[in-house]
Amino acid sequence: MFTDDAVAVENNPRTGNLGALIKVFLSRTKELKLSAECQNHIFIWQTNNALFIICCLLKVFICEMSEEELLAHFTYEEKSPGSYCSDSEDLLEELLCCLIQLITDIPLLLPYTSKLVKTLLYNFIRQEKPPPPGAQAFPQQSEGGGLLYGLASGVATGLWTVFTLGGVGSKASASPELSSPLANQSLLLLLVLANLTDAPDVPNPYRQAIMSFKNTQDSSPFPSSIPHAFQINFNSLYTALCEQQTSDQATLLLYTLLHQNSNIRTYMLARTDMENLVLPILEILYHVEERNSHHVYMALIILLILTEDDGFNRSIHEVDKYLHTNCLAALANMSAQFRSLHQYAAQRIIR
Repeated sequence: MFTDDAVAVENNPRTGNLGALIKVFLSRTKELKLSAECQNHIFIWQTNNALFIICCLLKVFICEMSEEELLAHFTYEEKSPGSYCSDSEDLLEELLCCLIQLITDIPLLLPYTSKLVKTLLYNFIRQEKPPPPGAQAFPQQSEGGGLLYGLASGVATGLWTVFTLGGVGSKASASPELSSPLANQSLLLLLVLANLTDAPDVPNPYRQAIMSFKNTQDSSPFPSSIPHAFQINFNSLYTALCEQQTSDQATLLLYTLLHQNSNIRTYMLARTDMENLVLPILEILYHVEERNSHHVYMALIILLILTEDDGFNRSIHEVDKYLHTNCLAALANMSAQFRSLHQYAAQRIIR
């Protein structure tokens, strides 16, 4: 374990530790599919550890060096004294291809598929904020801290920076979707996994999990034909969806759930506070010039899905019977003092 980031950056071009670790990971992944089918947990665990260490090292390198310097770490080749051979493997391209293959071709064990989808959804629901700049994972009790403190703090900090892709300590953004890097990255990963194409003989397990999960308050048994089913708090998910519709990825998640999961569609249509969801969707259409075309299109499709339900159409028009009367009375009280009304406001009053 490196105790100083600068040491890792300085020594790797000479030692080639990163390249050697990547080669080990690549050799392991060649047999990973067979290991998953045989449920060889030790082999999978070793491969996972190698990938995690690579992620930690790359996070340090990306923060500490330029793109050209980073590429040099992927083209390292051990040479014997007096050798001037310039050929080297393109480990970066091979690593990227391998990671894509892991996502698309290697099926997760069934329990881990549902656990992954559930965890990503809860990351989106919680919207956890990153720690402030300079914050420590554990309060330091002494000047030296000790080995145990250093190990625990280093692991915790490393985990957070890897999961948030370096969002800690960066400049604060006004965009709601960036206020929680962990929630945003979890949502993006979930959407990518859910939209992977089906294998010839096996449907996409991530999509199957999204289509079948139920409310935590639903005590009915799961059908035996649905191996990826799990339960999640629908109320918390509904609240998060209502609050995050300023981002197109959250709108895409809402569309995906309404379109593919009948459990959550039924739950949402039965809510008595649908205005909390409908108004943010309408706001997307109202500020259409500020949104991209995909975001607007998703909002329109969501409204089409909702208006297919007769109960929704009835409830959306149920207004306090005194609302219009009171509004008209307020306008009548103010009318004698109206001056220089905008053309739009004047038209809306008389129509």
